[in-house]
Amino acid sequence: MTDRLTPNWTRTLEEVFGPYGLKGRYGEVLVLKTLIENAIPARDFEEEKLRQVSGVDIETNFYSIDVKANLQEGVFFIEVDAAGWLFNPCKISDLIVHVDIASKECVWYMRKAAQSKIRVSDRLLKITPSNFREDFMSRSWDDLFQYLRG
Repeated sequence: MTDRLTPNWTRTLEEVFGPYGLKGRYGEVLVLKTLIENAIPARDFEEEKLRQVSGVDIETNFYSIDVKANLQEGVFFIEVDAAGWLFNPCKISDLIVHVDIASKECVWYMRKAAQSKIRVSDRLLKITPSNFREDFMSRSWDDLFQYLRG
């Protein structure tokens, strides 16, 4: 989890999280651009407070997406404490998409599926290639596109 630079609402992720926020924004732009380039209409909610505090960065075809730019070389973390973004009742996005800004790779899963498969704990859950959960996670952009198209 990254510490906020200010408790106040700001227009951009960079203003609230500094360099980590900027990286997060790059992740959102990567997902948004990739969806649009693959004929999936998508809306960006960077500056909309209610959407952002609800964990909704992007919306497309009746689905809301929370983007996490924390995938690197096949490894990423999920916030699994009660206040973290997976189990926080204020977070309502349908999908979580982790992206690697450098390689353009992704991992995605449905929030409710992850909640049913992962337990709440007091720390971050580290996902690596050796403990990747194929029972509810996917590494495929094409699978994501197919899912979003219905």
